[in-house]
Amino acid sequence: MVRAFEGFPSIRVLRIVGREDLWVTEAALQYPGLEGGPWQVVEVQEVRDGRLARVRAVFGAPFEPADWRAPYVERT
Repeated sequence: MVRAFEGFPSIRVLRIVGREDLWVTEAALQYPGLEGGPWQVVEVQEVRDGRLARVRAVFGAPFEPADWRAPYVERT
């Protein structure tokens, strides 16, 4: 990933929750030179014997919500 982009993305960690051997991180990534964003990422991290055993990351690109969703949105 690092080699595919001119610069590593800036990362803003939104939340980290977990305990013992299972942790979840929510973050926003902004890639230099890439329009749009920030990308949303959720990582599920499994720990065994004090070391990362498995990490799964799911990335989501920003998009405009569909009009049909308007009645379900709380506006402030």
